[in-house]
Amino acid sequence: MKQIKGMNNFLTIYFLALFIFADWSFALDTIATIENHSTHLRLNLHVPRDQVEIENLADGIYIKTLNVELYENIKKTIGQITFDNKYVSNVVYNDTKDRKDSVSSIKFQLANKAIELFSFYQDKEAKYILDFWKNIEEADLKPALTKKIETPPANIPVINEKPIASEVAKITPSPEKKPVVGKLATEEPSKLSLFNFEKDYRDFRYGAPFIWDYSPLLPTLPENINVELKTAEYFYPIKDRDFEKSPLETHLQLNINLYRQRKWGLMNKSIELFNKKYPAVANQYVDLHEYMKANALLMSNIQSKDPSLEKMAINMYKTVSERTDIYPFKKALYQFLISYHTHKDEAVMGLQVAKKYYVLTLENFDREDSIVAAESILYFLSKLNQIDTLKSFIEEKTTLKILPAQIMLAYKLYTTLKLGDYKEVIKVYEKEQKSLVKPVHPVIIYNVAESYFRNADYDKAISMYDDFLSIYSHYHVSGHARLRIAVCYEMLEKNINETAELYKNAINRASDIEILYEAKIRYVALRSVRKKILDADDKEVRVFLEKSENDRYEYSHNLNKLLWLVRLRTFIVDGKFQEALSYLNAIPITSMSLGELRMFEGDGAEIVYGILFELYRESEYSKIVKVWEIYKDKYISKVAMDPFLNFIVGSSYIRLGLFKGFDRLYMSFEKIKNSPEKTFPIWNDRIHTIDSKLMLLELKVISNFELQNYTEVKKYLVEYERVAPETVKLNYYKGMMYFKLKDYKLAAKNLEEYLSNKGESNVYDASEVAQMLRAYADSLYELNMLEKFQKVAQAILTDTNHYASRNMFMLELRERISYLMVEMLNADGKKVDELKDSIEQFKKNFKESVYLSRINYLHAMSLIKTNKESEAKKLLEELIKDEKVSDYIKELAKSELSLIKIKSRTL
Repeated sequence: MKQIKGMNNFLTIYFLALFIFADWSFALDTIATIENHSTHLRLNLHVPRDQVEIENLADGIYIKTLNVELYENIKKTIGQITFDNKYVSNVVYNDTKDRKDSVSSIKFQLANKAIELFSFYQDKEAKYILDFWKNIEEADLKPALTKKIETPPANIPVINEKPIASEVAKITPSPEKKPVVGKLATEEPSKLSLFNFEKDYRDFRYGAPFIWDYSPLLPTLPENINVELKTAEYFYPIKDRDFEKSPLETHLQLNINLYRQRKWGLMNKSIELFNKKYPAVANQYVDLHEYMKANALLMSNIQSKDPSLEKMAINMYKTVSERTDIYPFKKALYQFLISYHTHKDEAVMGLQVAKKYYVLTLENFDREDSIVAAESILYFLSKLNQIDTLKSFIEEKTTLKILPAQIMLAYKLYTTLKLGDYKEVIKVYEKEQKSLVKPVHPVIIYNVAESYFRNADYDKAISMYDDFLSIYSHYHVSGHARLRIAVCYEMLEKNINETAELYKNAINRASDIEILYEAKIRYVALRSVRKKILDADDKEVRVFLEKSENDRYEYSHNLNKLLWLVRLRTFIVDGKFQEALSYLNAIPITSMSLGELRMFEGDGAEIVYGILFELYRESEYSKIVKVWEIYKDKYISKVAMDPFLNFIVGSSYIRLGLFKGFDRLYMSFEKIKNSPEKTFPIWNDRIHTIDSKLMLLELKVISNFELQNYTEVKKYLVEYERVAPETVKLNYYKGMMYFKLKDYKLAAKNLEEYLSNKGESNVYDASEVAQMLRAYADSLYELNMLEKFQKVAQAILTDTNHYASRNMFMLELRERISYLMVEMLNADGKKVDELKDSIEQFKKNFKESVYLSRINYLHAMSLIKTNKESEAKKLLEELIKDEKVSDYIKELAKSELSLIKIKSRTL
């Protein structure tokens, strides 16, 4: 007995020491680590945020620091890494250890211009993450990839030479209907390629790109009984006494009978009487009586649910369990208390009971119950996040002997993933994988699947999640697994129709409100944001973003950020840039992480671009300058340089005559001309491709045009032709220059070459378009090429018809062309009816025209030619009386009026 008590004391001291001296820290193996993913290359840099600066410059990616010791450590670890030459071509070290206060740097030279860097700092793991991505639009397509996607399979592809089970198989289309993406449904399936995917859909970054870690799956502790309806008597029933043996036993049986008859008041009085009647032995039966009283309290509380009575009964159980030496009785009380604290989610009290239960079972060599007790300890330690203590307990020899291998592995993987070491989870699992007997523990499968997902091994993650669902679809995290599969499919850019079906499956079968809403948001992003050409059905799914009036659930911050991003992007893809800007300004982006902030700022820069381009097309120069000044520091400066946006802003300053402001702007553009140009996000297609150097040159040309300094224009156009000899816009500038110099032949020639080009027009400013068309038409008119002029003029009037009501410059152009058409027909003298129609149309469309008096005069002349002297006479008299009409027109009108009178007298 002494030996058992000694063992009891030792174990109690062991557990106290274990909890007091638990160590939460863990060491990092190295400063820099590399991860090769199928989609990108990741460099992890475990350094303090304030000691290192990451810079993305034109000639490479720089890691800079003033800390010489840290620099040497980074240099040492990076020197041991072999970088994939598809991303990084060379690493250059700039040592400055001999110079104080000098910056040491490490430069990564990128393989080509298609490589982009996406970097951020992860506070939780105290590390920089540098992701090197290959821009799909510029990258060479691998033959294997093209071959793989060229013909869409009838079924979902095989992963790891193992057929995909249940969940994925359910959404696989039948062999008769091969899925074809988007608007290519009318084409032959064999023609489907990666290019078609890019044509119809934007990549994953443009949808719902925020991904966060799901919590590891904690092994469950089975509740043996329903503690809301049962008592500890379930484990330890009260037995009848041998009531014929003595009056004492008879009295005890009476107490038991009153207990069973639920006559609690009489039972208590009978117990009090027993204690008075048999004071010498009353203490021997106090545990039995207290046990019955505690049971009575719980049973009477089933309906009323009084927390104070319930707490009193539980405390009575604990008191009895500490006092009794009867092993089955003590064990039963511990079993109930563990079930109770599990049900109530009271981990601290549950852990206290579990430890006592574990010591008790070891003392009594009860292996079966020792397993339950040990698992209870692991469970409660996990609930309390006592990760280091849990790991120590798992590694104990006694624990290793009694617990099943899969339960041990389940808790080991859980604790490892809880610490964020998903790579270690994968390593341990792959080492033990062959020895695992099926069915594998659900915690093992799920947490390994989550680890593969975090490690960007999406094919393996799909396989593991699907294995989990095929066996454990009743688990509460089954919705998480279904959604993860859909996200993996989307990130791997698998068949869009199948991905959409997976999202719908996740929505329809989700039991967790957070997972349900996340699946809805991602489904909307896939169909209504990533898809380039939307139909009514695609826009209709946006109803999933709306919350019902009765929805009072507080969604997680991660989910809210995803919602904000996707809702913002629905405005962008619809071209509602003003609404998008208003919505963006209402989002609290300042509280976000650097990576999330950059995503919103990138979209903000595109929204501003969309607004500026719309204003540019309408020649609203003052509004362009205003929007630029408000948002350039908030969004534009936070992303890479956008040459065409800079061109829009610079030319607007010029059109407004703000040359001092333009000079400052030009200098700022010149400073960043060698910076990397923006490649993501690009929501608005850049219909005019222009690099920084050409943009600066064009701005010089435009500014000198505005200053009428044509000598300088000619000089810059020579340089322009040297830099970009095949650029069609060169003909435009040459044509406009020759027109201003009144060399109409060369003007017409160059403008005609520009207009006949079938490629991009490069001129989008309404005022520029109007000036160009007017210059071309006037040049033809001045060259007396009347027939050609008529065709061109008619084409211009037809093509610019939709501008007439909303654009001043186009209205002026149409007015000028219409006037010249009338003059030309009048000079021709043969097309009388056509002249009449042109005059009437002009007077109808341009009632306040400066050419109206001349048109009325020509109208009168045409009436005279058709023998309608009375109408002509009336029109000429109105011209003479009109004070607004010039003296020249009045003299012509008087002359013609005199001729009419002379003619009438002669007759």
